[in-house]
Amino acid sequence: MPEFVVQGRSADAETMAQGVASLGGRVTRSLQNLEQVSGAAVLLVETPAAVTDKELKALPGVKIVEGQYYHPFYQLPPLVPPKDMLALALQLLPPQVFKALHPDTLGNILGARVQDAGALEEFDVRRTPFGVPGLSLGPEVGRGTFEQRGDLARMLDLVHAPQAQHMNQGQGAIIAIVDSGVDRGVIPQQNLLSTWSDDDDDNGHGGDNGHGGMVAAIALAAAPRASFIVAKPATNERGAMRSLSTLSALDYLAGKALELRTPIIANLSWGIYGTKNLILPCDVFITRTVRLLDQKGLVMTSWAVGNNREVAGPNTISGYCMSTSKWSTSAGAVGRDLRPQPYSSLGGQCSPGHPVVAAPTFGILPWGNGYRDFGELGGGTSSAAPQVSGALALMMTQYPGRSFSFYRAALRASANNMILGQPGPYNPLTGAGLLQMDRAIQMVPGIQTNPWWAFELAIPSSIPVLGGEESGGVLKG
Repeated sequence: MPEFVVQGRSADAETMAQGVASLGGRVTRSLQNLEQVSGAAVLLVETPAAVTDKELKALPGVKIVEGQYYHPFYQLPPLVPPKDMLALALQLLPPQVFKALHPDTLGNILGARVQDAGALEEFDVRRTPFGVPGLSLGPEVGRGTFEQRGDLARMLDLVHAPQAQHMNQGQGAIIAIVDSGVDRGVIPQQNLLSTWSDDDDDNGHGGDNGHGGMVAAIALAAAPRASFIVAKPATNERGAMRSLSTLSALDYLAGKALELRTPIIANLSWGIYGTKNLILPCDVFITRTVRLLDQKGLVMTSWAVGNNREVAGPNTISGYCMSTSKWSTSAGAVGRDLRPQPYSSLGGQCSPGHPVVAAPTFGILPWGNGYRDFGELGGGTSSAAPQVSGALALMMTQYPGRSFSFYRAALRASANNMILGQPGPYNPLTGAGLLQMDRAIQMVPGIQTNPWWAFELAIPSSIPVLGGEESGGVLKG
């Protein structure tokens, strides 16, 4: 059955549910933690195939509908400047203006045919684990070979993890791995805080996909005394995480952060596959949720910027919409030679300044509960993000209680593009430069005098906060 998110005021939740039932549908979940924080009722619903988003939107109490019939996925041929810049500018329009643009109008503006192809382009994660052709699993190797080669240790050396770990090792910080699950034994029991699974009864442990194990092992190596949450969204028949289930994972993390009264770093090494420009309107549910959780100081999201540069074309903005908002932290990827990996996505779709920083990936890396040789291309931007997540854990341990803007600005201020041979303080391939974990920690207390702080505050965005879509205020129950 088609799935949708419907949103309205808390006071209208029961009325909304009755309306869904009148169409032959049902509420599968109420995201109560997000409702508590935002004042907006958020319901996940299933409906008969004949029901459309327009019928749902006409129901009493329903203000916003997103889902299978709502998300336009704009698949364009590779564009070149200045059309890339024009595409980015279109994303910064007020949401109601952007949504009023007919696909043909967008096509005329950009000089390319815009095709509505549904919310996700279909691909099989089991055959394409990193979302794009050309990045594949290498041969399995043993632990001895992994340790002898020392590629992960070299990666961490390049981002100054050993120097940072002399200050602290992440004790007290919490990293959530929102991914395909993490195989048993990857995270030691003393580091495992909790698990959540929307997929089956395996308590968040991995199945036949080792991606989550790779991400968790790298984050653990960067912050060896951090506490970890494993969150495993449900997957579709092709092995890809279902978008509505990832919202449930964020709802769970919001509840944990409220319960523990401690911010959580959510590592999100996933995205949407395809040649991208105008992927989705920037104010889709997940980006509105990311803004809410960031501004409330509950969940700081650490994203892989994407692996789409070669697919989309070398000059095309190809960062994911959800990973490149003003309230997102994103990581690009460089290789052993500290040059940008050819696949690492370019720039930010929904806000300038992305990726925030870059991190290295190459060689033999953990995968599941074993190891694989990924060669010089490494493990995609998926393996760069957990290095940033680890850095954030150390930053929050050393200097707790700051707004997330402090940590993002410090990441940028401490990074180095000269090491990477990239010009300027910012480059759309590498962001502010190579992650430097020790310097990032040191930059936190004085960051408000740094130019990157002014950038963090001034960066433009048209994305409203969840619950504040109407009249610029929070929807009240």
